[in-house]
Amino acid sequence: MRSHACETNVGAASRGMRRHAAGLCGASAGALALGYALFRSGNCFTYFAGFAQPEGFVFLVPGLSFLAVSAAASLIAAACVVLAVRAGALRSGRLPVVFPGAALACIGLASGSGLLASLGPIAGGVVAPALFAACIVCLNLSWMELLARCDGDGGRRIYASGLCAASVLFVTLCVVPAWLASAAAGLMTAASCIVVARARRTSSFAGKAAAPSADCDGGSRPAARYRRGFARIANPMITALVMEASVSLLGGFFFGRSLFSGEAVPAAGLVIAAVSFYAVMRFVPDTVKMDRAYRAVFPVLAASVGLMPFASGMGGVFQVALSGVYNFLAFAAVYYIVRCIAETGLNAYAFGGLATMAIHGVQLAFAPTGYLLAGIGRDGAFAAVAVGVVYVLSLLLLFLTRRGASAEGAAAVQATEEPVVIVVSEEDRFAQRADELAKRCGLTRREREVLEHAARGRSATFIAEELVVSPGTVRSHLKSIYAKLDVHSKQELIDLFER
Repeated sequence: MRSHACETNVGAASRGMRRHAAGLCGASAGALALGYALFRSGNCFTYFAGFAQPEGFVFLVPGLSFLAVSAAASLIAAACVVLAVRAGALRSGRLPVVFPGAALACIGLASGSGLLASLGPIAGGVVAPALFAACIVCLNLSWMELLARCDGDGGRRIYASGLCAASVLFVTLCVVPAWLASAAAGLMTAASCIVVARARRTSSFAGKAAAPSADCDGGSRPAARYRRGFARIANPMITALVMEASVSLLGGFFFGRSLFSGEAVPAAGLVIAAVSFYAVMRFVPDTVKMDRAYRAVFPVLAASVGLMPFASGMGGVFQVALSGVYNFLAFAAVYYIVRCIAETGLNAYAFGGLATMAIHGVQLAFAPTGYLLAGIGRDGAFAAVAVGVVYVLSLLLLFLTRRGASAEGAAAVQATEEPVVIVVSEEDRFAQRADELAKRCGLTRREREVLEHAARGRSATFIAEELVVSPGTVRSHLKSIYAKLDVHSKQELIDLFER
């Protein structure tokens, strides 16, 4: 009787939610994709054009000093976000976006008016790049959180569509007058912040529980949860770090040799990567495994790096190809990070912040190394660096191939072996029962967390402290849980877990 009532209540509730979400998500998905496109295209243009050297930028780096300052600022900003989450001072949906948006708009306007170039070495060479990088970190993490809260297919479509639209907008900015493009880039980034702020307030996102903070993880240690999270995305993260190291090394080397290039390199590479990624996400999303993707693009990657020193007239073509592969793999890495956040419930700010720290730490280590190598020997240095990069990329290919083969072999063995008896601990039994009831009765993520704590006999005050919410919020969740499960007391709730 109780089960039937639960299913009836859930059916009515889910039908209402589907009708509500169908209209709301259909309207908001396009706005989110456009907002993400404005963010990506605006900050990319300011990155390449607003902070470029007078002679132009080098490969994918506007300048070595800018890269060092921005990477250090990004690392520090991400570390501050992680520490704030850890201390309980920063909750989900609370990372500032208004100030970063206003700051980026001012930087874009200053770049377009020529004010940025007239600033002194401290203000223009340190303060502005550091402020730009820190603001981008805040907005990147905010967008990761929003994308993770979307449904799987919806979030994937928003991300891929936003990247594709961003490439078109970026190319458009590259062909209009520089002063107009720089000012527009700043305003576009600011407009994307409005989209983030509005999305946080809409009921489509309010209906989804925020990811738990780093300190609340329902019984297991937070550090273990994050280690398991990074283990899930080991292939994408390792690939992203190796690619970042390779591109930073080449960028530093090119800057040391004054091998300047034009805006066509990042623009063409971004378009190729965005269109390719959209096509994969749209038509064959299930095949986006990092080891397979890397094996597919490795010939292009190795040829682009290996032949670049020996083809002076074709250097731009190889740079475009390398830029396209680099951006495609970077897009895939972000996609896996967002998906991991959505599937595991890890805090988007903490998990994304740790990944950001790793990426920019690699930049800080390898870009200066490439610059130093440029000054060691004039003959054959470029070829030696290229061969070294190809060697490292080949090791990555070998690592991913072996790792993929091991995973497939383990899956095959598991499928053919005799069934084994698995001993389930009391903690795992509670978690599995909570998952089962949450799925059957339509509980939100936060309600599921409260349910598991309440089933263990914990008080509202204890649950509030664990989940970093108020006791009144916990009681509100419990009231909703009782209604959905058709129970009337905590004892009846506990009885559900003892069946």
